[in-house]
Amino acid sequence: MQNYRIKSKQLTTSSTWAQGRHVYSATLARLNKGSLDGKYGGAWVSRISNRYQWYKTDFRRHVQVTKIATQGRSNYNSWVKQYYIQCSQDNIHWSTFRFKNSDKVILILINVDIRDSSSYIFKHLAQSDDCRAACCRE
Repeated sequence: MQNYRIKSKQLTTSSTWAQGRHVYSATLARLNKGSLDGKYGGAWVSRISNRYQWYKTDFRRHVQVTKIATQGRSNYNSWVKQYYIQCSQDNIHWSTFRFKNSDKVILILINVDIRDSSSYIFKHLAQSDDCRAACCRE
């Protein structure tokens, strides 16, 4: 996603938070997106803070999903701490990736400044699924 091979119209979310003229939309979830104007950091932020929010990438073809990287908001203490990753063959039916003994990815942040653009949290997936779309949800 960082290199824009995945187009912005392939990224969708359950909701988007807006503050004045600043909209924290799906396209801002790209790694190293940075600030829009030096004041607001680049990140997708959901409008509602609950476990039903999601971020979806439609690859438009089948790809092997082997790892995921997350990065916090660059100018604010805001980042995801745990999430589920789901895969779909048809963008309708979804299956959840498993991580060891759990479906949920839990990030353990030790000596990591998640806001630092060089600090990514990578999670390698135990299985590699052939997905047309992938979805992360809290």
